[in-house]
Amino acid sequence: MRAIRVKQLREGNPYISLEAVETPAIQHPGEALVQVLAVGLDGTDREILQEKYGTPLKAKMNLPRDMNL
Repeated sequence: MRAIRVKQLREGNPYISLEAVETPAIQHPGEALVQVLAVGLDGTDREILQEKYGTPLKAKMNLPRDMNL
């Protein structure tokens, strides 16, 4: 699977990296592995990279999808 990660935030030179990572295992009842259908980067992400730490939007856009793993 792939993940978007913020790297070197504490070192003062942050950047975003798209990386291949291991698929996490479900370890406890009530946990779920979901498939993300879409993702976007916005002004908050830019503020995080500029170390301004924006406030998350209050939008409610939940698109759950059970992968039955």
